[in-house]
Amino acid sequence: GFIQRINQTSVEGEKVWQFDVRYNFPEEKEVVAVQAEEPVLISQQDELYEIQVLASTDKQRVENLANKLTQADIPVKITKINNEKGLIYRLRLERSFKLAEAENRAKQLQKQFPQITDYWLAKKQQNFAESAVVEYNKAVDLYFQGNCKQALQEFKNFTAQYPHHYLANNARYLQGECYYKLGEIEPAKQVFLKSVENNTSKKPDALKLLGKIAMEQDKPEQAKYYWQQLIQTYPQHYLRDDVEKLMAELEQ
Repeated sequence: GFIQRINQTSVEGEKVWQFDVRYNFPEEKEVVAVQAEEPVLISQQDELYEIQVLASTDKQRVENLANKLTQADIPVKITKINNEKGLIYRLRLERSFKLAEAENRAKQLQKQFPQITDYWLAKKQQNFAESAVVEYNKAVDLYFQGNCKQALQEFKNFTAQYPHHYLANNARYLQGECYYKLGEIEPAKQVFLKSVENNTSKKPDALKLLGKIAMEQDKPEQAKYYWQQLIQTYPQHYLRDDVEKLMAELEQ
């Protein structure tokens, strides 16, 4: 598709860009649905958008593209709607993006996957705060299911979208735990060091795991240093007993 005409107007004092868009699709048997989205207010560009890469009555075509994206570690979802054309299958990325990032990501996908002939950006209707908690919980569920690779990506997505959310420090720390469980020790260590440096609420947990990493790297004095920090700084913390046991084993 391409933009045929752009007009600037005003709605309740806000500047709005209006588009007339013409879509060119290759000839095919199924109907391709184009869903109109509401105009984007310039003042709303920080809101989140979903990227829709295909909408079609051909379920198999949608599933085939979904499989290709999934194989490339790009989580997607398929939703269904009914309109005058019948049942439409919509393929969207699981992750949502800010407007400029969504545009860039969609263009990258078009270059990477020739099956994506066009895309649509759909503004998320969910409340911003509720959306953040839902996405965080999704990542935590993946973590506790043992799917650390996918959980790591979801935690990264969360901190990218909600860097100042009250759960952001937890999400950053849990990236470190995911790295650790995946055997990627150096990136895990860097995440934990950052938690300590920034004095986050996860600092005690980070100190404990930094000590464990030091022990695994045959650096007992460094392990003792981290664990002593935890004991001295957080004498009432529930992790103190665990760390004291680890230090006792170290002295044996």
